[in-house]
Amino acid sequence: MKAKAAFAVFLGLPAIGLGACTDANTYGPQKFDSAQWKAADDVRDSARCDMVDDLIDNVGLEGRSRAEVVRMLGEPVTQDGYPDFYFLCAVMIDPRILEIEWENDRVNKATVRDT
Repeated sequence: MKAKAAFAVFLGLPAIGLGACTDANTYGPQKFDSAQWKAADDVRDSARCDMVDDLIDNVGLEGRSRAEVVRMLGEPVTQDGYPDFYFLCAVMIDPRILEIEWENDRVNKATVRDT
């Protein structure tokens, strides 16, 4: 009986991790929507995680000016010595971010990563 209980706990762990970055109202990837992106200002909201692939792959960020990006996404988080970033969602206990590297006030690189 102990083996079954351990197996059930093991199977439940991935669901807990996925639940941190999903929302009951969405079902995976969503089209990018600037208003929804800006409204999702809490890392517990998965809307940004659901839209980030469309934002990068279809809308595109590289080459856009800082003013365009701020208009689309709002103000990024800035810290001295680090690239600007936007919180996306929580994965387990660490937040996933969209990191923006600028060159001449234009997006040089946009990367999604776990912190």
